[in-house]
Amino acid sequence: MLNASPAIDRLGIPAYNWWNEALHGVARTSMKTTVFPQAIGLAATFNTEAMLKMATITSDEARAVHHEYARRGERGIYQGLTFWTPNINIFRDPRWGGGRKPTAKIRT
Repeated sequence: MLNASPAIDRLGIPAYNWWNEALHGVARTSMKTTVFPQAIGLAATFNTEAMLKMATITSDEARAVHHEYARRGERGIYQGLTFWTPNINIFRDPRWGGGRKPTAKIRT
């Protein structure tokens, strides 16, 4: 199991890499994107309207970044439309904020 698949030229399917992250905005791109507070800070606001607005901005920027990379013919890591976020704290203990399993997969 890998995070990337090769192109299938005979079918016209380009290579694809699933590895991308958007916990607080589109991460690890050379393009300018909006950075939001970490998830724990957003949750502390209890403002679901603001969180929806942040998610909408993040998804819009993710599509724009992906389409720009695709336009350039680049389909590597951090250039796809699959984002791994947010972490789910299955440990039920606030001291385990960095728990990394499982992760919700969001398709934009």
